[in-house]
Amino acid sequence: MVAHVTQDGGQSWDSVEGRARGVPDNSWVPHIEASPHDPSVAFVVFDNHRRSDMNSYIYRVENYGRRWVNLTSKDLSGYALSMQQDHLDPDLLFLGTEFGLFVSLNAGDDWFKWTAGVPTASVMDLAIQERESDLVLGTHGRSAYVIDDYSALRGLSESDFDQRLKILSITDAIAYEVKQSPSTRFSGSTGFTGENAPRGAMITFMMSGDDLTHPDENTERTRQIAARMASANEGDDEDGPPADNGKLTIEIADSDGHMIRSFEADIHQGINRIVWNMRRDGAMPVASGGSGGRGPGPEVVPGTYQITLKFGDDESSSEISVMADPRYDVSQADYQTKFDAQMEVLQLTENMNSALRAITATNSQLETLKAIAERKKEDLPDSEEEDDSDPYGDFIKAISEAEDGLKELELRFRPKSPSQGFTDSSDMVAPYIGRANFYLGSVHGAPTPNALIAMEEAQRRLDEALEIVAGFYSETIEPLRAGANELGLEILEAYDASGDKTD
Repeated sequence: MVAHVTQDGGQSWDSVEGRARGVPDNSWVPHIEASPHDPSVAFVVFDNHRRSDMNSYIYRVENYGRRWVNLTSKDLSGYALSMQQDHLDPDLLFLGTEFGLFVSLNAGDDWFKWTAGVPTASVMDLAIQERESDLVLGTHGRSAYVIDDYSALRGLSESDFDQRLKILSITDAIAYEVKQSPSTRFSGSTGFTGENAPRGAMITFMMSGDDLTHPDENTERTRQIAARMASANEGDDEDGPPADNGKLTIEIADSDGHMIRSFEADIHQGINRIVWNMRRDGAMPVASGGSGGRGPGPEVVPGTYQITLKFGDDESSSEISVMADPRYDVSQADYQTKFDAQMEVLQLTENMNSALRAITATNSQLETLKAIAERKKEDLPDSEEEDDSDPYGDFIKAISEAEDGLKELELRFRPKSPSQGFTDSSDMVAPYIGRANFYLGSVHGAPTPNALIAMEEAQRRLDEALEIVAGFYSETIEPLRAGANELGLEILEAYDASGDKTD
């Protein structure tokens, strides 16, 4: 066991290991890490496992070796191998031992084992990627691991775990283009590809409350048992814990305060992480029935946005920075032009989906109307009079013809779902809108002439289809609706050319 320090660039060295009290003689020194905060401070790790000593020996060396502070505690297991101090928070320490990764939030007074995605393996080396705040682990026999953006650990305290909802950290989102590795088209079956960090802004936040699911299976089982016992003592016959595990709502607003994205996420007790993929709300889907459930839409332009997390009456807000891909020389104006064009195409999708929702709703109402009319027809008294009229026969026939017409209308926009085999969709509206979206998304900057042509063609096809829909509703559905009202079957709703209800 030898540890020396120099203050003159190696001209002279001082032996300082004698002040490391409690370390067995002749122990190995596998790692010395200089502090990024103070040139007079370093961290020294000793290893004595070759003599069956599995204890950890970690010291903070201060004043160029004149003072040694023992950082070992009962929380550690396995002999120590590697050490890192965070470059921004001096109290945040990482330690690799034979039995995994350990973290201290208070300069080594206490340690806890990191188990999220890191196995119980020998952590031989550690490296911090300062720009990303990523921690890289090199293990023996279990490959390398990367903990993406550990910045939420900086300044984390025990009191934070009592916060119902609190944002801890947010990474900057970089709208980088994902491309295949150069020089080859196909990597082959033997090529190794690691898992990238999620593309977008990672939001790390705290959730607390016994009504929330616990991420540890054993702890969660205990929580459920306690909740059932409490429920039984209160005279509640229902099984299980209180059903208060609602969804967390995430809202994104632009620089003008307009909400552009809203979505939900599952949460649990403790530290949670979600990712915003830099996209605003998309079009209302056809199957939504007009309520919620919007998927992601176009990617936003680089800039500053506001994120708000909401859970019940609690909320937490912060800013998010979206940055452009630094490898491209694209102006902010070109990014905005592309985004504006994508919003135009998004509106085409909105209009198409609105018409399809109207078609779907009318078709469902016709099915109900037809079933009622057939039942009323069956309830009519039998009569031998030839001039007795059947008020429902022609009406039922008209409904069947309208249903066939609605099927043809849907096929002007998209293939019937579900469909079997190959469907020729060359004349349908949806593929033209999809083609315009593809052309816009395939360039990093302002729309190309081909993209603009595709947008014009999609608009033309949609206008033609919507005009046919309006004509069908005027000539077929409205008379049918009037006839239903005369029979006292006021079920059919009225829609305008855009697919919106008119009454």
